[in-house]
Amino acid sequence: MSLNNRRRISSSNLILIGIAIPVITLFVVFIQTYESILSNQEQTKSVIESHETINSLKDVLISMINAETGQRGYIITGNLSYLEPYKSPVANLDNQLVTLNTLISGNSGQESKLGQLISLIDERLSILNSTIQTRYNDGYIATAEAIVAGSGKLVMDQIRNTVSSMTLEEENYLQKITRESQTKQQNLLLTTIAGLLISIIVSGITLFVTYSSLHQRHVQIQNLLESEVQKRTEELALANEQLEKNNEELKRNDELQKEFINTAAHELRTPSQAIIGFAELLNKSPKRNRGYEETLLRNANRLHRLSTDILDVARIEAGTMKINKSQFDLNEKITNVINDVKQASSSDIKNKDIEIIFHPGNPILVNADKAKIFQVISNLLDNSIKFTNHGAIIITAKQNDSSNESVITITDTGKGIDAGVVPYLFQKFRPKSKTGTGIGLYITKKIIEAHRGTIKGYNNSAGKGATFSFTLPI
Repeated sequence: MSLNNRRRISSSNLILIGIAIPVITLFVVFIQTYESILSNQEQTKSVIESHETINSLKDVLISMINAETGQRGYIITGNLSYLEPYKSPVANLDNQLVTLNTLISGNSGQESKLGQLISLIDERLSILNSTIQTRYNDGYIATAEAIVAGSGKLVMDQIRNTVSSMTLEEENYLQKITRESQTKQQNLLLTTIAGLLISIIVSGITLFVTYSSLHQRHVQIQNLLESEVQKRTEELALANEQLEKNNEELKRNDELQKEFINTAAHELRTPSQAIIGFAELLNKSPKRNRGYEETLLRNANRLHRLSTDILDVARIEAGTMKINKSQFDLNEKITNVINDVKQASSSDIKNKDIEIIFHPGNPILVNADKAKIFQVISNLLDNSIKFTNHGAIIITAKQNDSSNESVITITDTGKGIDAGVVPYLFQKFRPKSKTGTGIGLYITKKIIEAHRGTIKGYNNSAGKGATFSFTLPI
């Protein structure tokens, strides 16, 4: 066997090794990642159950406290209406204890403590009921003497201690899960880094050997392939030129997507933080729950709209957006949108001096997707409200018999369309305002095009406000 042949065989074996090692390494990393995901899912389930157990323990303790409060109110006043805070918690205790028993099922330590807690609760309820009967039959003095001589406070203290002990055990378990999760994540990170380093080193050696082998063969046949190389070089130059253009386009798209991700993350974080904050306030201050509930609802709706828009973009990009057509009156649909905007607590129109003007004429029947056309009108109307502080928003709907289509126009008196936005008004990921993700108009355009309609937007000739209009086949 010649020296060259032996070199080729050795190089081939090295290349195979260089390919095999990174593949095996990546496979090991994949297995560990998959196992980590399964472990995280189990830990997440355990964390949720622990939090529910803690909340259930709080509910049981609150019910007992409320029962004591009702009993005391009745003993002091003798008014039977004060027993309402006593009756309701007592009625709820059985369900709360059943729920708690289900949550701690399988935890022998917690089950034992729960048995003690149930016995203490039964004893405390018996004492409460006895004092109520004494107050009813013998009056306040006899009840006071019974309370002083009784053991109610001791039993209630034992209930509190038992609840605290069970809560502490759940909190310790949560801390344990957190530590285990952090350790697993660190191990996975170290394994991934090590795997990548090994893959990079082996791939580098493989590439170096491969390059050396190819270079030697190239030297041997260089004279025979000069003309072919020249031809390929010219083709490569053209390909590189096209590749540079493609790379520039990819960079632009990448910048737009990064901007969208940052904006979407901010938009998602803002309502999420508000929901969490007001949920905590609602838990601490139930007397002010009305205002907190409205704020929670507003931010939840905002979060829902954003997630719906992102899903719509995903369906559009994947080509899976469905159009379910039916016949309906376009004027009625516009009226519904206007009413919804005026009634929505999250609408900006409540804080602005804006009048929405729409005078529906004869019914305009179209065959389209009701929900999506509602979404189009809502998007355009919300857009006009966002950029209009005062004045009017005028909506018109007409039927063009000559072209067999309907034309819907929304004109506002706001600040108009920014000159920098006009060239790519309906492109995705192009927000110009400090709020919003820049996908509303993109979704709107795609919906209209799916109905074989057209849409356009432009600044008004008077220099004040903007106009958006779209058409739908009748």
